[in-house]
Amino acid sequence: MFQRFIGKITFGRYKPEGEKVWVDTSHDEKVIDREGTMQKAEEYIDGSLKVIRHNIDLWSKSVDITEKELFSQLDNRRKEFEARRSKALDCKVYLEIGKKLQHLAGKIKDFSEKKSNVNHTKTDVNVKTYNISVSREVIAIYRLSEILRLRIHNETIKHLLGSHKSANSRNVVIGWDEFCEASFVYYAFSQSVAKEKIRIGNNSINKNVEIINKPQRNVSIQPASTKNVFLLVNATQIGAAENEISKIAIGGSLKRGDKLFFVVQDFQEIITGGAVDETLGNMIRLVNRKEFKADGRNLILLLHDNPIYNLAAVEAQQHGNIKQTDEIRILGELREKFRFLLPKASEQKVIQTIINKLGSL
Repeated sequence: MFQRFIGKITFGRYKPEGEKVWVDTSHDEKVIDREGTMQKAEEYIDGSLKVIRHNIDLWSKSVDITEKELFSQLDNRRKEFEARRSKALDCKVYLEIGKKLQHLAGKIKDFSEKKSNVNHTKTDVNVKTYNISVSREVIAIYRLSEILRLRIHNETIKHLLGSHKSANSRNVVIGWDEFCEASFVYYAFSQSVAKEKIRIGNNSINKNVEIINKPQRNVSIQPASTKNVFLLVNATQIGAAENEISKIAIGGSLKRGDKLFFVVQDFQEIITGGAVDETLGNMIRLVNRKEFKADGRNLILLLHDNPIYNLAAVEAQQHGNIKQTDEIRILGELREKFRFLLPKASEQKVIQTIINKLGSL
């Protein structure tokens, strides 16, 4: 005889007949059907096992999802950390570069000029040189800034020439100062020329660029479908410059469709001497001389290491009839697009003078 109960049930290990077996005696109901009882017990166990297996499956899936979410969160945190660390390193590098640039600036000495009773150009400047140590980062920044500066110079000239920059055009630079001639050719056409290599007379730089140095009489320019002539003017000695220009009779070398540009070759000297307004007035008078009247307008360019002065000059002349609203607009565009080229505040008035003066040409 076996006793049973409905609810929680505990099964002991099976014992052969004759051995003592523990059973729950909390109920007095007598079991008559042994096989039925065993079947019910097995069904209960099977059901319980199914429930347990189902719960285990659910738990396993939950653990799997939780594991994926955990690793995903860990990966996101790792990426965020790497990004913050990279940003911190970038800031550290920039700070170091800034310190090195300040240190470099402190090592660069002011150059001294030879004393003279007459106005002079850059070729009269005695520049002392110093050996200084700089890091690779500073050199890279310097080279990048040079590339950008040269690109702006080049694009300004390309914009001016328009259709005249074709392969059949001839670009002729006429001047009386080898240093200024070499500088202009470099800034305008990206052609490096050592001033020592420039001889008196015609100097062919490439098939499209030619320098005529120190011409004494009527200039001879190689034939071309169109010519772009850049006449370098020593505006610090405007009287002597006009005399030299008159001798070469440049007007007779120009035909319909050619372009003539007057280039102030020593604009930094003009700024230093505080003669920007007077000099530009002299240049306007020179440009408007009858002998230089060719097809279209003759424009004035400014040779300076900083291309922002030439940008202002070109924009003002191409606009023409400048009003105060135009001046404000041009200054605003220069500040927005070329803020890194703006001179110190005390020299920004120079740009305003350029715009107002050449805008009336």
